[in-house]
Amino acid sequence: SVSARIARPCLTSIKARGARKVDHSFSARMGARKDAMNMRPTEILSAEHRVIEQVLDCLEKIAEQASARQSIDLPSAEKALRFLKAFADQCHHGKEEGLLFPKIGERGIPARVGPVAVMRDEHEEGRARIRGMTDALAAACGNDPLAIMRFCEHAQGYVELLREHIAK
Repeated sequence: SVSARIARPCLTSIKARGARKVDHSFSARMGARKDAMNMRPTEILSAEHRVIEQVLDCLEKIAEQASARQSIDLPSAEKALRFLKAFADQCHHGKEEGLLFPKIGERGIPARVGPVAVMRDEHEEGRARIRGMTDALAAACGNDPLAIMRFCEHAQGYVELLREHIAK
């Protein structure tokens, strides 16, 4: 399928770098296209956005429930964070930073100011939010209410950030 061809090379390279078990099932949710070989790179990135949005919806619910219950669904939160680190950041943002942004630069749009600089800053802020969630999750194992609150704040900030980023 198209989605398998889109995701598998990226996931294979992530596995090679020592990432833990990666779930390939998201590939099926990206939707197959008969004209897979004719997809433009921006269409691939757009399809990946739809998958990321699904995980953002899950992360938002995890944070809402954690805030209401004062405990985190650790397995679900850990799975969401693994996906966001491996797919959203390393794979998807890696494509934007390594392929898309340089192409935009070749067309005369500067990298240090303007939209490309803003998107790079958003990627960095997203990485900081993921680190914040990861750190808070480790502390929340003991049901530390402050750690749960920090996790929720970082999760809500991340969801908002990525939704706005994707809208661009």
